[in-house]
Amino acid sequence: MKYVLIDMSGKRVDCIDTYKSSPHVR
Repeated sequence: MKYVLIDMSGKRVDCIDTYKSSPHVR
């Protein structure tokens, strides 16, 4: 499963599998 989260700074955080896995910030 892959989903994108928006950081408080307004950055896009790409999360893969679960939230526990290290997210990649683009």
